[in-house]
This record gives sequence, structure tokens and C-alpha cells, in this order.
Amino acid sequence: MTAKKFIISTFFERKIEGYQHAGKILFVFLFLFMICTKIFAAELPLFQVGIMTDTHIRNDRASCRRCRCAFEIFKTAGVDLIVNLGDIAERHSPEGYRHYRDICNEVFSDSRKKPRNLIVYANHDQLGIGNWEEACRLLKKRISASNDPYDQLEIKGFPILIFPEFMDPERYRKTIEAAVKKYPDRPIIIFDHPPACDTTDGSAFWGCKTRRRILNQFPSVIHISGHTHGSLQNERKIWQGDFTAVNAGCLSSWKGKLIGCAPESKENAGVLIMQVFPSKILFRRYDAETRQEYRPDKPWTVPLPFKKENAPYRLAVRKNGAPGFPENAGLQLSTEQWKANKLLLKFSAANHPDRTYCYRFEIEEQDGGNQWRKIAVTERFGDFYLPEKQQKSRMTYTVSTAYFRSGKKYRISVFPINFYGETGSPLIAELRVPSLPQDWETVFESHDPMNECPFYTGLHGKTKNARKNDFYQRTSWIHRLIFPDHVWNAPNGTEYRFIIDVRTRGVWQMVLRQMKPKFYPCGRLYLQSEEKFSQRCIMEFTQQDNHNYCLQVSGIDNAEIRFEYLRIERKKNRAEDSVPKTL
Repeated sequence: MTAKKFIISTFFERKIEGYQHAGKILFVFLFLFMICTKIFAAELPLFQVGIMTDTHIRNDRASCRRCRCAFEIFKTAGVDLIVNLGDIAERHSPEGYRHYRDICNEVFSDSRKKPRNLIVYANHDQLGIGNWEEACRLLKKRISASNDPYDQLEIKGFPILIFPEFMDPERYRKTIEAAVKKYPDRPIIIFDHPPACDTTDGSAFWGCKTRRRILNQFPSVIHISGHTHGSLQNERKIWQGDFTAVNAGCLSSWKGKLIGCAPESKENAGVLIMQVFPSKILFRRYDAETRQEYRPDKPWTVPLPFKKENAPYRLAVRKNGAPGFPENAGLQLSTEQWKANKLLLKFSAANHPDRTYCYRFEIEEQDGGNQWRKIAVTERFGDFYLPEKQQKSRMTYTVSTAYFRSGKKYRISVFPINFYGETGSPLIAELRVPSLPQDWETVFESHDPMNECPFYTGLHGKTKNARKNDFYQRTSWIHRLIFPDHVWNAPNGTEYRFIIDVRTRGVWQMVLRQMKPKFYPCGRLYLQSEEKFSQRCIMEFTQQDNHNYCLQVSGIDNAEIRFEYLRIERKKNRAEDSVPKTL
């Protein structure tokens, strides 16, 4: 071979090898591109829904501030649909609805990009109107709602049903049944106001038994509700059993359910963004005011299709161990606020991956034979609902001096409890109570309230409640314990202390109430089923507008209750007692 041929042959061989190498690179690139495209495409939701509830706006534009924050989050996320699950206003409010509508239009100023808005028709939006059908008609007109009280739509092949709070049970069941038949391989997404009874947190008292009975028949249902308020950092706002339930908290305020304690009101700005994928539905939780997502690493994830035995939010699966106090932690009891009628409890915060839901305080009194007798159980929320930066390593709580008697010895145990009811080992401390501050006057006292205070059934009338074996029977949803009118005669701003000892069978709740106009001076207090000892309950509040209160009492199913002692006190000039600062 001549040198010329050799050079030419070598040149073309190298060129062919170059093309082959480039081809291999191109093939690999195209293969990786296809894989990545499939991966990223699979991670994009089919559609997104922005969900808020219990906004409780009023007549003024300022009351819609959190609603604006919610709309802005939904706009940034690019949601395809917005749903308000009801109780849009505190009372039916033409001005409030106009502000709500105007703010939504301001945030979504480009009508071409404005998502459809749905509402659920609920009880507070009827208040002030009277007639339910008329209230719904006016609400739809005044807020420019795009849906009727009963409505349904389909997005990307997924059915969505909307129901009013006061629904017809048969229509409710038949509508869901028809959707299940039409979409056998899809989840049935329901937007509603009340939760089904005994599902998500707060629904044992405030949930709907009829809804629970119907929904138990349809495993593919994902029931999304409001009504009970609460923080979306509460891990029991999602539940799975015979179906899936999610509660959207509130965009207003909440108090919550605690044993033996009437909790203070807490502001809240929680909203949900529901992301629907072919094989799962994600619920992402946000604080609308701070724009921060709660636990972005752990969105609530509902696998599709629903299989009860593998459902990740069943209570049995979620129990992962009780909270525990740090090693060598102790309970300190302090009287530094004794003159303010408070005993301070100080201790290190308990540890748990999902945070501590609440702390239970059990108070025991020592009798003359040195035996301990339980007199009260009262709970306080942990700081799970606070932003992480505001959570503390050391907790401080107060209990009222009304639990105690001068000179007596008491033992207090503090138990940490997680969202799922698991209780950790307690911290325990004892104290000998010094002289109690003498700045309260008793305006009414009864050692026999079962006979000295009328107990009526219902909100109106004077139908006396039935008694059996010296216990009152639950005969309606609401009962009233009545007191003499003179006990509430005091100037506005007067501090009151309401003390009552009760025995219970079953679960009850109590709250002081002015009947007309309706007003609650403090939060609701819950009682566990406990007839072995008399539970002392204390409510403290400030008198307003010469209100006259009764005790509204509600129980579940066949609950029974007995009132054993009652005292109503009014604050007078504070006594300047001298007490030690720490015990």
C-alpha cells in the first residue's frame, strides 16, 4: 500500500470511528433525556386545589386579611380550584361577602388565570337570616358563588362532590353511590363542612353521626371538612378507617378540646393545598400569614387506590411511642404568682418526633390518714401549634389556687401525651399549701346542687331533666344548670371564678353561656368518664355587659352526670399575703 492510500484509509477509518463515538454519546443523551422526562412528568400533579375553611369574616375589610393571604398562596402555587369549606362569615354578612369577593378579584386580577371558586354552604352563613334555603340563595348571589349547595364536577377524570351542612341523608348517600359506580377506579373527593363523627380531631363531639354511617359504606371516599377549627400542625387532622378523612383546620381562631380546662383562644392561619397525582394525593399544610409550609418533608400522602389494611393514617399504625421527659428532668412548683391566685408548674419539655400534644396534670390531696385522694385532672396544650422558633425547651403553666385548701398537702403529677393518646411517664412533686389569698368573696355556694339548682333539658323551656340513681341522664344534646340571678350582678370588668365538682359516666362538655344574645365568657371544658372520684372544674372569666349565665352541659350517647358541689366567687380587693416564693 502506498503512503498516499494509507493516509487516506486511516483518515476515513478515524472519521467513521468518530461518528460511531458521537452516535453512542447522542444515544446515551437521548436515553437519559427520555428517562428524566418521564421522571419529572410523573412528579407533576394532575391538578391542585387550594382549601381554606371557617374564615369567619365580619363586615369590615380588615377581617378578610387572612383570606387575602390564602388567595396569594394559592396564586403562587398555581392552583386549578379554590374551595372554602364554609362558615365564610361569623354571621350572614353582605358587606363581608363583598369584601371577600373583591379581594379574590384583586389577587387574581387576570381573569384568564383566575381559578374557579367553590364554597360549602354552612351554618354560620345562615345566622341572621333564619330560613336555610333563603340564606343559601342570598349567599350565592352576594359572594358570586359558582356552585349550588349540592353540586359536582370532574377534573382530569377525578370526581368532586360538594354538599351543604344541612343535607338530606338519602340524597347524600345516593349521590356518593352514583359517583362510586361511575368512577370505580377513582377516589371520590367530597368537600363538606362537618366532619364525620369520631374521625379527625374534634369530631367526637362536633362530627356528624349520619355522615359517618353513610361514608363507612364507601372506602374510596376522601372526605374533606372544616367546622371543628384547630391547627393543621395537629397530626390528627387526617384519619383513615373505612374511608379517608381530612380536616382543614380554620383561617380564624381555635380553642380546642382539653380535659378539665377551658382553653384560651389562639389565632390561626392554616390552609391546605391538595395535589392530585395518578397514584396518590398529597395534602401540603401552610401558614397563610408567614407563607411557611408545615413539615414540607412530610406532607400527608394518601396512596391510591385506597386499601384499608395498608392505609398509613390508621390510628394503630401511627402510634409510635409516648413522649418522654429528658433524663433527670424534674417538676418545680412555684408560688411566685400566688397573689394572682396561680400556682406555677415548671419543667423541661417532653420529646417526641411529632411533638407533644398536651400535658395532663393530676392533682391529689392527702387526707388525715396520709392517703392520697385524686381531686382533679386538667390538661394544657403543648406548643406543637407554635412556629418552631417559638417552641421552648422549658415549659411553664399555671393552675388556679381554687383547687387547693390552706394547710393541706398535695401531690401533682405531669404526664406528656402525644396526638394519638399515648401517655408517657410522669414528673411528680408535692407541696404543702400556704395560706390562700383572701381576695375572693363567695356569691353563691351549694353543697347539694342536684336539688338546689334546676337542671333543664334543651335550650328553652323548663323541662326538668330525668334522674336515675342520683345521676342526671343525657336526654338531649344540650342541658342547662340554672343559678340565682343575683350572682352575676357586678360591674363590667369584675373577675369571676366558677368552681364545680362533678362525677361522670361517659364524656361530657361544659361551658358558661348567656342565652340571649348568645355569648360564652370562656371556652368549653371537657370531662372524661370518671365516677370513681369527684372532678373539680374551674372556669375563670371577666363579666361583660351585665350578662346572666347558665351552665350549658352536653354529653355523648348514654352519658350520665352528677353535680356534687358548686361555688361562684367574685374578686374583691386583693389581700397582701406574704408567701414563700418557691416550694
